[in-house]
Amino acid sequence: MIFLQKTFTPLVHAHAERTKFRHPTPAVLVLVLVLVLVLVLVLVLVLVLKALYTGVHLKTKYLLLILCTFFVISGCSTGPYLKPHAPIGWYSTENPACPGAMQVLEFSLGDYDWLVFRVLAKHPTKRHPEGTKLIAYVHPLIYKHPDPNYSRPLFRSKDEKLFMQKLAAEHKSQTIEITFSSSLATIIFSDGIETEVELPFFSQPYNYSTSEYYGIWGPEVVISTEKLEAFTVKFPTVYVNGEEIRIPLITFRIDQNKYAPVLNC
Repeated sequence: MIFLQKTFTPLVHAHAERTKFRHPTPAVLVLVLVLVLVLVLVLVLVLVLKALYTGVHLKTKYLLLILCTFFVISGCSTGPYLKPHAPIGWYSTENPACPGAMQVLEFSLGDYDWLVFRVLAKHPTKRHPEGTKLIAYVHPLIYKHPDPNYSRPLFRSKDEKLFMQKLAAEHKSQTIEITFSSSLATIIFSDGIETEVELPFFSQPYNYSTSEYYGIWGPEVVISTEKLEAFTVKFPTVYVNGEEIRIPLITFRIDQNKYAPVLNC
């Protein structure tokens, strides 16, 4: 039996890999959005420089400068968003390659440091008004470096590339089966009322080599039609190749911290 110990480690960015999930590749989305943002910035800078060297009204110059500054920094959004709290793990954005709210709690499953459990919750929006959603699943990071203090360089050496390829092949060759004591999670609301919801990822055994792969976007379940401000989740027990791993209680609360909006990515 393994009890997840209290550890805090720096944010570890997930490395993109080819996957079969239904969403566009994150790297492609990032590239397209960055190119669009660069084009807009260039256009605004041209307009500003042109205005500064022509006889436009002073107020117009100030407005253009403010507009340019807005596009450069694209602002700092504030919450509210639901932030998970637990005695273990580290925080990440939903897409680790992009800015945004640190709304995801991650931690490794026992001795399998490359099997990362991710959990987050989302408020309803105009586009997705169904209610407050919970997302919980295991994200295999086959390129995760065994050294927790490792910092990926901008350009890898030949030896390092070979090491990472060998590491990925080693992870892929492992036979991994994840099972659960139940598919139901208990939701404890702020008023003490409890209810159970079925977690999609927990509904059947997960086999790394054959099961559906979830990248940075995991399966969702609506836990309430309301916009919740606080709640606690009690997860079923997880078994990795028969080894018992207990997930601690995870409490979600409203957070108002500032963060760079996803518009930047």
